[in-house]
Amino acid sequence: MKKPVKPALTQRDTSVLKLVHDYGLVTTREIQGAVFKTVDHSTVMRRLRKLTRRGYLLCDRGFHLGPFIWTLASKGAKALGSDLIYGPVNRNQLEHETTLSALRAHMATIGVSELWQPGFLLRKQAGANEKSTEDVVIPDALMAVRRTNPNLGKGTLAILAIELELHAKAKRRYHKVFATYRKKKGVNFIWYIVPHSRFGEMLLTLWQECSNENEHQLFAWSLVENVFKTPSEIILNRVSGAKRLADLVMIKTMQASPAQSSAQSLGRVAQSQPSASDTQTMNTIHETNPSTSTTRTPSISDTATVQAHTHFHAEPK
Repeated sequence: MKKPVKPALTQRDTSVLKLVHDYGLVTTREIQGAVFKTVDHSTVMRRLRKLTRRGYLLCDRGFHLGPFIWTLASKGAKALGSDLIYGPVNRNQLEHETTLSALRAHMATIGVSELWQPGFLLRKQAGANEKSTEDVVIPDALMAVRRTNPNLGKGTLAILAIELELHAKAKRRYHKVFATYRKKKGVNFIWYIVPHSRFGEMLLTLWQECSNENEHQLFAWSLVENVFKTPSEIILNRVSGAKRLADLVMIKTMQASPAQSSAQSLGRVAQSQPSASDTQTMNTIHETNPSTSTTRTPSISDTATVQAHTHFHAEPK
């Protein structure tokens, strides 16, 4: 009697690939917290290394004694029916990219984000529409949240452009970026996350210097060390004064791990009946697969397009 053939990938392997596909770039800690919560670290590493040897994952150590960084290989994307991969890891951007991944997981865990579209995906989409993405203003991420303000439509979706600025740029560059954001009617909130308050206050001043073409667009900055706290502790510093995140956006009760929370957030929005306002905000919660010309519901392995009319075309950044 022939022994049954073991599947090439276990259910947990597939969960790992979906997580890495959705986030683009993740650390071992994030994978363990999301997929291997009750498994010891050595067992997790053994499994991840096996997936790497088999060609599903790519591993980078970054700097000496730094965390292991995992991205999806072409074979891993193919196993999920996708052709989307993060691409080469820029070691000079590792701190920036791993902080963004951690922020995404945290925003899902504390029940803030409804949808999240990472910068690497936005850049790839821009590259498909533009001959060059060198001068395109592309945020580090787009996050959809639900408003608490009844004057703006309590419970309706709003789009936040997230910019993680660990190092300051020239003031003229910020003027160009802010002028571009002012024209983006689909972006409701620009949220800069910075390492120190002096940097944030400078950005707030520069934002006020820009012409106010979009009076309903909000701008705020927060400290990196502050955004990994609870919604009632995260402080957004705005032109009109500081405000708690919990006072600006609706918070869902979340019990799951970061990856599960992200998947459930996407699933809830995809399965719910969107209002006319939500439909306008997201444009569509379905995404067309170029290879099959069919429409599919987004999941953790198939990031939904967040607000198609943001259109990050070529404008100087």
